[in-house]
This record gives sequence, structure tokens and C-alpha cells, in this order.
Amino acid sequence: MSGIGFGLSQSQKMAQAQVMSQRQIMSMNFLAMGTEDLKEKIYDEVAKNPALEISDNSFDGEFNYNERSKSTIHEIKKVSASAVQASDDFQKALESSPDTKESLQHHLIHQINMLKLKNDEKELCEDLVYNLDSKGYHILAPESIAKGKESIFDKCLHLVQNLEPVGCAVKNVWESLIVQTESFFSDYSAYKTDSANKELVIFLLSNNSFMENPQSHRILKKIEAFVKERKSQFALSEKELAIIDMCSNVTEDDLDKAIAFIKTLNPFPASDYGSSNSYEISPDVFIDEVIDVNAIEGEPKILYKINLSNANLPEVSISKSFMDNHKQLGKDGEKLILDAKNFINDLSFRASTLENASKILLDVQHSFFEKGPGYIVPFRQRDMAEILKVHESTVSRLANEKFLKCKWGTFPFKYFFSNSVKGGDYENASPVDSKDFIKNEISKILENHKNDKKKLSDQKISDMLKNLGITIARRTVAKYRVELNIDSSYAR
Repeated sequence: MSGIGFGLSQSQKMAQAQVMSQRQIMSMNFLAMGTEDLKEKIYDEVAKNPALEISDNSFDGEFNYNERSKSTIHEIKKVSASAVQASDDFQKALESSPDTKESLQHHLIHQINMLKLKNDEKELCEDLVYNLDSKGYHILAPESIAKGKESIFDKCLHLVQNLEPVGCAVKNVWESLIVQTESFFSDYSAYKTDSANKELVIFLLSNNSFMENPQSHRILKKIEAFVKERKSQFALSEKELAIIDMCSNVTEDDLDKAIAFIKTLNPFPASDYGSSNSYEISPDVFIDEVIDVNAIEGEPKILYKINLSNANLPEVSISKSFMDNHKQLGKDGEKLILDAKNFINDLSFRASTLENASKILLDVQHSFFEKGPGYIVPFRQRDMAEILKVHESTVSRLANEKFLKCKWGTFPFKYFFSNSVKGGDYENASPVDSKDFIKNEISKILENHKNDKKKLSDQKISDMLKNLGITIARRTVAKYRVELNIDSSYAR
């Protein structure tokens, strides 16, 4: 006659269920946290609970991974049996709350890492990204952070402005709308045939006082006055003369189309992304190559060492002095100790899950760790969940705001998950089947033919890929080309 809840009233059972649910939510929240957020949470909890104390400033796990045997060489030190049990308990009843928004900085840096850039170009692009506020606007004048790199400034700024979401790295909303317009008209679009005139749209956005009352007949009067005033001036440049010529022939119908187009633009493109409290990315996992001095001749001599970041993450433990004196507080003292144990188990659960996931990524994506970007094997979050024997939402939270650093650079965990262009199981897939590989091949083809008189069309690129054994449609080539921030053959 024993069992969970036996002898408890209905209200007590409900309270017990609520406590478990709160613990599960807390555990999932820990998984979603990046290193800096977790560090802040640890210090907050230690300040709040006298049963906790900071015992060391190195809460990290470490093991070496031998790719030959796919096995752990050195067991993880920080994962306790209670953490394993906690993991089993939590994954049975995961909460389905939405994931935290990815920050704008992390989203842009991810895209920069996927581009083939020189070191100085990559560094300047990253500096420009870290100089953005939550609206996507410059914090400092961008020219002030480009000292010594003035020759590549325009290129890098244009690149960052045209990352997704297009229209960040700007001074204000009007400049954002201009960047979006330039980007829109750089690719094939229905607007190119019978809709808005690009030059007219940019003129209106550049002279935004015309848009204070966006009615075509009112704007037309302002333009007529503008033309009259400019024509009275002397020594106008060719650009100014071209603007006057365009404005002299504008009709209300032209203005209606331009206003309709402007309304399709997003004045706040950064609004879909979370804010970042830090202008720096702290890797959660480091994967380093080490030489296997015990390797037999003919066997691989490279081992991979996986370290969880100890980026100022403190190790916490139960305070011995509090344990010796907690009985004086009665039930309150016992509750504080229980809360402290649960908190430590939640940290251990996060660490063990992150470590196991890193080992799986190293196993599955070994082509990437050997050869670098362009060699990602199709691998879904669902596949990771099946290997870890956890719910897919656990992997989703784990991948959120986590970064892995290796010899190829720092990459978000999400970078290592990709669908196969052919479908099918990841175990039978190769890098050739991944979007990452195909985009890399498109970059190579365009780089090899950049000096050709006649620029390669998307259809020609599709044909060249087919000769390499990669069959994708022209429209897919165009999509990937845009994601790589490469202009069409017409614009190139």
C-alpha cells in the first residue's frame, strides 16, 4: 500500500505536481542559457540561498575523444549519478514552452562564419556587428572602428547590411529602408517589370520630409517645388541633373507605386531577434586537436579533446557550515538545502547533456572538423534527440545560444544541424547531400569564373553542379546565391 502521493490530500498532490513542473522548467531553462546568462544565474542563486557556496571557479567537464574508436578516453569528472537520474526524470516530462529568441548579434555572426572572407574582412564584419544596438543601428560611428581597414570598410559594411535580416548596420530607419530597397532590386523581382521605380523610391527615402504626409498629390507638389529650386542653381553634378530629370517626369501613378512599395519594407528588421547583453560571444564548448603519441604506425595520429567552457563559471557546492547549523532553522533550513541540491543537479544535467551532444557532433560531423566549412553532413535535431534518447525540444533548447569553437572558428550549435537536399537518413548521407556543401561549391565556381567576360547565370551554375553530381534547380541556385550575398549575373 505504498506509492507516490499515498496518504496525501488532493491539494497536496497538486502542489507536489506543481513543484516537479517548476523544476522541469528550470532544468529546460538552464539548457537554453548561454554561458554568460548561466554565470549570472549561478551568482544570483548563491546570493539568495545561504546553503550554496562557490567552491571553485572552474565548473567544467573534460574528456578526450578518439575518433578511431569513437569512444571516450578520459571520463567526465563532474557528472554525478544523481545528475544521470535527474536527466532520466526530466526528459520524461518536458515542458513545451517556446525557445528564447536568438540574439541579433549571434544570428549575424553565424552568417559571417559561413562566408569565405579574408581574416581582416571577417574581423571588421564582426566589429560592425558587435557595434549594433537592439534596433540594428550603429552605437558608435562605424568609421571609428575601421581604423587601419579603411580600404575594405565599404565592402564589409555593405556585406553586413545585406545579411539576413537585410537593413541592419545603419544610422536610422530611413537608411535601413534604403538598404532594403537596394537589396530588393539587386535580385529578380516582380517589381522590376511593372511596379515601383527604384531611383524614385530611394529619392523619397533620402528626402524623407517628402514622406511626412505620404499622399501622392501632396508629394508631387513638393517635388515640383524641389525641381524649380534646383534648376535655379549652377554647376550641378551629373547625379543631381539625373535626379532633376527623373523628378521632372514623375506622375501621381509613379508615386502611388513607390509608396505602395515602401509600405512592404520593414522599418524595424531587427525586431524579430532578441537583445544581447554582451557584445562578445563566449564559446560553451572547445574542440581541439591533439597528437596521439601512442598511435601505432598506419593509424590516425589526431585525437580530439572536448572541453566545456569554464568561462568564469563558478563551481557551487553545499555549504558545510550551513549543513552543521541548518537544524536551528527547522523546516526552512531543510528546504534551503533541498533547493541547493536541486540547483546543483540542474547544473549537472545541463553539463552532461551538453557534453554528450558535443561528442555526438564530433562523431557525426567528423568531416567538418577535419576539412572545415563546406563539409557538414545532413543531421537533424531530431536525429540528435534519438541518439541522446531525449525529446526533440531538449535538443532545440540545447542548441539555442550555444557556441562551439574549433580550429575553423566559432560556430553556433545550430550550424551543425542541416537537412539533406535528397532526404533520407543521416547515417547514409554525405557532405555532398548538404546545403552547406552545395553553397560552398557555388562559391568556388563563382570565384573560379569571377574574371570571365560573360558572368555565369544561375542556370549555368546549376548545369556545372550537375556535372559534379549535384542536381539542384536553377531557383535553388538563386536562393543559395542570395544567402551567400552574391549578386545575380546581371548585377555582377
